[in-house]
Amino acid sequence: NSYGRLSDGSSGYFAEPTPAAENGTTTFSGFVEEEVVADIPRGFYDTSFPVGLSTTDPTLSIRYTTDGSPPTNTSGTLYSAPISITTTTILRAAAFRAGETPRKITTITYLFLDDVINQPASPTGYPSVWQPGISADYAMTSSVAPDQDIIDALMALPTVSVAMPIDDLFDNNTDPAIGGIYANSTIARGFAWERACSAEFFGFPHGQELQVDCGMRVFGNASRWTSRPKHNLRLVFRSAYGPSELEFPVFGNDAWPDKVNSYLLRGQNGDSWFHPTSGQRNEALYMRDQLARSLQLAMNRPANFQEHVHLYLNGIYWGLFHTLDRNEDNSMAQRFGGAEEDWDVIKSSRTNGMEAVDGDILAWNTMLNQAEAGLAGEAEYAAMEQLIDLDNFIDYLLVNFYNGNSDWDDNNFQAARRKTGGDRWRIFVWDSERTFLNTGTNSTTKNFANRTTRLHTKLRDNAEYRLRFADHVHKHFFNDGVLTPNSVANELDKWIATLESPLLAESARWGDAQQASPIGLTQWQTEVNFQKNTYLPGRTATVLSQLQSQSLYPSVTAPSFNQHGGNVTSGFQLTMTAPAGTIYYTLDGTDPRDSGNTISATAIAYALGNPVSLTTSVLAKARALSGGSWSALNEASFFVDTIPADNTNLVVSELNYHPLSDDDAVEFIELMNIGDDAIDLRGVEFIRGITFDFNQNDTRPISALAPGEHIVLVGKSADFSTEYPGIPIAGEFIGDLSNTGENITLLAADGSTIKDFRYNDKLPWPTSPDGAGFTLVLIAPDENPDHQLASSWRPSNASGGNPTTSDAISFTGDPNTDLDFDGMTALLEYALGTDDTVPNLPNEIYELTGPPNDLTFVVQQNLGADDAIVTLQTSPDLQTWNNADALLELSDEENLGNGKARYTWSLQDSADPGTQLFVRIRVELR
Repeated sequence: NSYGRLSDGSSGYFAEPTPAAENGTTTFSGFVEEEVVADIPRGFYDTSFPVGLSTTDPTLSIRYTTDGSPPTNTSGTLYSAPISITTTTILRAAAFRAGETPRKITTITYLFLDDVINQPASPTGYPSVWQPGISADYAMTSSVAPDQDIIDALMALPTVSVAMPIDDLFDNNTDPAIGGIYANSTIARGFAWERACSAEFFGFPHGQELQVDCGMRVFGNASRWTSRPKHNLRLVFRSAYGPSELEFPVFGNDAWPDKVNSYLLRGQNGDSWFHPTSGQRNEALYMRDQLARSLQLAMNRPANFQEHVHLYLNGIYWGLFHTLDRNEDNSMAQRFGGAEEDWDVIKSSRTNGMEAVDGDILAWNTMLNQAEAGLAGEAEYAAMEQLIDLDNFIDYLLVNFYNGNSDWDDNNFQAARRKTGGDRWRIFVWDSERTFLNTGTNSTTKNFANRTTRLHTKLRDNAEYRLRFADHVHKHFFNDGVLTPNSVANELDKWIATLESPLLAESARWGDAQQASPIGLTQWQTEVNFQKNTYLPGRTATVLSQLQSQSLYPSVTAPSFNQHGGNVTSGFQLTMTAPAGTIYYTLDGTDPRDSGNTISATAIAYALGNPVSLTTSVLAKARALSGGSWSALNEASFFVDTIPADNTNLVVSELNYHPLSDDDAVEFIELMNIGDDAIDLRGVEFIRGITFDFNQNDTRPISALAPGEHIVLVGKSADFSTEYPGIPIAGEFIGDLSNTGENITLLAADGSTIKDFRYNDKLPWPTSPDGAGFTLVLIAPDENPDHQLASSWRPSNASGGNPTTSDAISFTGDPNTDLDFDGMTALLEYALGTDDTVPNLPNEIYELTGPPNDLTFVVQQNLGADDAIVTLQTSPDLQTWNNADALLELSDEENLGNGKARYTWSLQDSADPGTQLFVRIRVELR
């Protein structure tokens, strides 16, 4: 809404803002804040019931609708008695007061699945045509399966229910001011074709539900065409409708909220049963795009979050939809850090060429122009490494080469980079519906101008790039790598398990959209069998041969190990074999080959018949050198006598969440093994706060942690190393740590929680780690303190913290001595940061000040004295002492920068005025 004047000089709120245009003619004086509450919750029902509506103010009138439109002062039914709900109903209700408009409209969906599976071809109030010559399609065909099976299919996925005026969907007037977005799908582009709606999310595995007001528009290219009756839809969250972002767990089974600015609902046009081409209908899997994206994710490369839902439009079942977060500046900033304006996000389409989604395309064009000048030289290649994440780039190419993407990359690729902090372009798998089609498809020769394949073509001129590419091929094409037959089949099986049942409902809704006899699971199973029995078994070898013909995999065979990594006992005998050449290996994570084809100084020549005895966990890397040519790299991690990481042996020991420089790139999070045994970090992952998976870590030589050992994960390795030279880095996390505090969730390999806590930058949490240069340090980590408690944390002794080490100190001597005869024991002086050999006046380290009703107690503490437990206690009579928490609250922290801090405690309002109060400091050793 907006506020302004009418022509008669009066002022008020306008229902519709009119920037740079004449003000409206009708205003209202204010808003009704009270919301209408229904006594029956949204959900699934099979018998009729009455629903009552109420507000906290009985003088308000309530109006409601059941056609998807929002009630107004003049529309809808005036509520007077409970409403009988006998079938699927979208109930929208609001409270009204004379001259005011409701701030919030309550929207509740009641679904009767017995009615849904028989929804009619001509629902009341809906048009029979969507565009001239294009008939509407609303009906379900229940003949595809028994009714109960279709009902079960509708319950097998979460539900999204969208409510909006019918004309906003289906009015075929082409004027963007009044036309419906669905009926005008081919032209409905841009903000002018966005319509306000309500969206409800329920039936999710975590049990939470949400209703939110937002906008909706059509998105996509070919999927907009009238020959495809099921269009892609996009929910947009703006403050003009409601919240500026969706904060709800829409992706994954956990209950942690995702933050999404745009929520995409993909109908899967090119991999569907409603496609106009019979060949594409017959080979529809409804999971090609998902599989390609999950393969990129399995390579530990950034990929869009994705799930599936059943969608209803005004209670009409609209089908199975694949949901994604949209690649845009908001989502990039959420996941990878920085502000929205820091990001360039680009995409490629056959219609519009390369274009910017957000930011601009200048940096991409500059990079491609640089590539056109030639990349064969060492300097040119090194410069390109600074512009694009080549490891991400190579894995992205391998996914598309493997799946034989036929609609790429003149079309359908997306990329993003943060303009600041030396970030590089990262490429995202996108819209991979025309993939996994023919076993012999060769996509390795593609070379489209200004696209990824052109950059790859220019990079192929560089020998270092070719061998780097080969290393990725060996990693993913051999030894149960991501692109080996069994691994891809396992990924496929996950999607089959997710979609097999829900696809029954999709078949009932859209299986007859293009043909008289509904297409469904029988044909789908034929295509699944083709994938499992024909495509996947031979595809890896086919693509390997294609890459060899492109000089992207050497003829020298890589060495193999007698066991390709995993758990072993101390003394395990590692053997290596290769059909030709000399094997060179390392056990410290370095490459046996230096750039320029020379043998690394750390490389060891393997002597045949002399196994390598392993007594500690190692990352073994080996290459064969034959006739001056190197093989691809074979590498495997061996875990010697380790136990799994869990909540008893692994802690988050330090956080640098807001560096002094305010540079997210030098943020770090430190982990520590507090157990007595080496622990295995494989499968350990951060899923909230930051994103990092040790199972897919390319940085740390070995994912094992010795007793007492610390490791750090960082924002950007190069920036961190400049700030902290010589500190080993375990990996780069995705995202950044919030300056104001956020949830951190660390999971074990079995999915159990290792740590789940929320840090904060406000008292009682330490405040000096918030931009003042200090870090947040876990007190006495060996005791595995509760990370959720502010009292478990302190600031670091020194600015910058202590990554991979500890700044804690230990008390020695007799705690009860008083060598300087100042009345304070050695333990007390240690805890308060003074010297027991130098007399101190008490008011130098603690003081009690203020009038009776404004009392403060200031105490100095030794920050590194983790073994000293300092407690404030109060007493009314010097006889009975209690912890001071009930009467005193921490009101200030002053980090002195010398390993000490002064803490101010103030009298709480709950303290009884006029009573005497004594305060003391209690110190004890842990």
